[in-house]
Amino acid sequence: MDNELYVVWMVRTSERAMAAVEEALGNFAAQDLLHRIGRFSEAESRLAELAARIRAAFTPPELPAVFTGRHLHLLVGPTVQPLLAEILRSPEPEVFATLFDSHQLAQALRETGHRQDGIDDAELLLLALLARLPRLAARHGLESRDWGGFVEGRGWLTPYALDRFTELARRRGWSAAAGPTQILAGVLEGVGGRPDADRAAQFDALALIELRRRIGLLSERLRGDALEHAEEAARLAPDLTSVSRLPAWLELYEHHAVAVGMRRLFTGSVTIGEQLKGLHSQPPPETGRPKPEEHLRVINEVRYGFLKRRMSFDIECEVEGQSHPLRVLRCRGVLPGQYPAIRDTIRQLRGSDLSSQGESLGERLLNTAVPQRLGLPGRLRSALHRYSTEAVQCVVLTGIRQPVAVPAPWRDHLGTALPYASPPAGDTVFPEVDEVVRALRDSVPGSRRVVEVE
Repeated sequence: MDNELYVVWMVRTSERAMAAVEEALGNFAAQDLLHRIGRFSEAESRLAELAARIRAAFTPPELPAVFTGRHLHLLVGPTVQPLLAEILRSPEPEVFATLFDSHQLAQALRETGHRQDGIDDAELLLLALLARLPRLAARHGLESRDWGGFVEGRGWLTPYALDRFTELARRRGWSAAAGPTQILAGVLEGVGGRPDADRAAQFDALALIELRRRIGLLSERLRGDALEHAEEAARLAPDLTSVSRLPAWLELYEHHAVAVGMRRLFTGSVTIGEQLKGLHSQPPPETGRPKPEEHLRVINEVRYGFLKRRMSFDIECEVEGQSHPLRVLRCRGVLPGQYPAIRDTIRQLRGSDLSSQGESLGERLLNTAVPQRLGLPGRLRSALHRYSTEAVQCVVLTGIRQPVAVPAPWRDHLGTALPYASPPAGDTVFPEVDEVVRALRDSVPGSRRVVEVE
């Protein structure tokens, strides 16, 4: 009971006591912190711990009794320079020049037998002096405990540094009788209490809710910006696979758009030139600005050949300032099975879709990126486009690889959470591999079989 009254009263009246309690309970507003303390009314050991923390915060720390040679070596440690720069209010490169009187260091260095003159940099003088401390101690008969009086008596510390150390001791509640080197030893050994808490950084429950909301909105905005920049990068570098697939990864893992991400990731895009595979003549030198809203046209479609059937066709584009469409590309030798996909792709293109890479309109057309429609990637794209809902259900049922394992929370309750019936047995039972191979061979006439691998 006594500990509870003591802790509550100290937290209400003292910033330092509140800071000590926050080290154990976390950073909360005053009312929330008192509410959490009230929960410990039956846990006397917890209240005793908080009371001990508060008493320790008001107990002045004990400074080292003496300044020794070890403290001189600690001055050149990697973590000391930023700490002294904050205390002395000086830039880090000028810490030693602010702390030490270079003339006194040079005099002490000459006493050790060092004959190199002309050095006025305090840091270089201190480093050279540290290597010769045994000689200096032998010359003056110094023991390990005598370095503090020697440093103060010889005036190694600048008057400005003495004032800063006195101010630091007063601010931290150290003994007023402590000397400058004793205070410096306390700084080097990390003696000191926790600085006063910043009340501006404390939030109550409503502020935390608002912070979560703002962080959520910022995250959504960053996701949208990331996708926009990834789309732009994919347009600027369509030949880089890692860049072109980045929007698909963002759709899949950041926006959780599984169907869109799978379609873009598994299928990708190709250029018109890659689809034609060189089955075109040299593009004519037609230039100009295509009409943005006008579709490209496929004309002069001719099927030729007897044993090896092929297709030929021309592509026209509406150009601003021209009374009739311009022929921008002539294609010859396209397989009849691939021609419908190529024709439909070209007819869907508008003038604004042409790539900016290329000098003539034909070259820009060949560099234009379009969805993959041929081969297995093209079939997969079409299947995902037509059956996107079913694809998402399959992903939920079978799981999907992610950089971090995130199991679907509804996966254990699919029977009651998803409104579709379980698939029939025929969809989940497959024949043996030999039967599948035999069925595939029987589906192809013997005259058209081409054995690539035995």
